[in-house]
Amino acid sequence: MKPLVIAIAAVVTITAGLAEVLAAAEWTSDVRQAFKSAARQKRALAIYITNPGCHRCQQMMKNTLGNPYIRHQMKQMVKAKVDYKKQPKIAQMLKISELPSVVVLSSTGKELGRISGVMKVKDFQKKLARIQKKIR
Repeated sequence: MKPLVIAIAAVVTITAGLAEVLAAAEWTSDVRQAFKSAARQKRALAIYITNPGCHRCQQMMKNTLGNPYIRHQMKQMVKAKVDYKKQPKIAQMLKISELPSVVVLSSTGKELGRISGVMKVKDFQKKLARIQKKIR
């Protein structure tokens, strides 16, 4: 029985790690290219503002943005990731006051909404759904 429990725990750990890796891979650090892509494809652009040293930001990527339901919900969006310290001008332009934050822009650059701070997946889903209703 004990080996089975250890095996299950290992699978859960590996699966959680894989979700985080997959989620991170979907976010480009080239914001300009992401904006051009969003405009060309007429899709919304989600910009995730983070800081690698921020524990809350890491939790957001792992537990929320890495969640399969959230990844599915954001599937039609172009996604860019901004390092607050490496790209402070972008963070200032977006008027970021809290990390982590996700700012959603229309394909024309109009802000549709923002989600700030770490929250449960269910709460993030609800806020994102309200923002997505503004996408045309």
